[in-house]
Amino acid sequence: MMVDAKLVSDAGTIVQQISLFPEVTVKNVERTLMILEKYPFMKILMRDYEDNEHELFMTDVEGETARRYADEDTHADKTPNAVIYREKRKAIYLEYKIYTRSVERACSLILDPEVRKAIHYRFIEGHRYKDAILFFRRSMSEATFNRKINEGVKTIAHSLLMFGVLDREWNY
Repeated sequence: MMVDAKLVSDAGTIVQQISLFPEVTVKNVERTLMILEKYPFMKILMRDYEDNEHELFMTDVEGETARRYADEDTHADKTPNAVIYREKRKAIYLEYKIYTRSVERACSLILDPEVRKAIHYRFIEGHRYKDAILFFRRSMSEATFNRKINEGVKTIAHSLLMFGVLDREWNY
């Protein structure tokens, strides 16, 4: 719960007004928009990691990728460096999994079917803004589409805030 303000009652006592649900800020909306823009890229990288995890590790061990992990390394430790790369890839994969599943869950919670469809087409399927406008031009005007997208982004931001996703530190 969040404390919004302190109020003074008629009796002179201080009363705190609380809000059950956190308020979505401009920063939350901007972060949500960044996550939505990265969503298709995250899905592609996750799929590639799932399909090629072993091959990526073997390339690190046998190739030159893991020769020197950091510039200050004075000698090559390929196998330990390959393990570091593998663990880093896995951490990125798990982070992306949290974000993508949370976005999918938040999208499914959008009540208005037009908003859900616009968000899905634009961000989940990864179409450009221009293509989305052209796709929806028969059913809604550009201004209406923009309102639907803004409404959907705010709804997703609220859900991600409730899930605790927007409070996470973005490392990748």
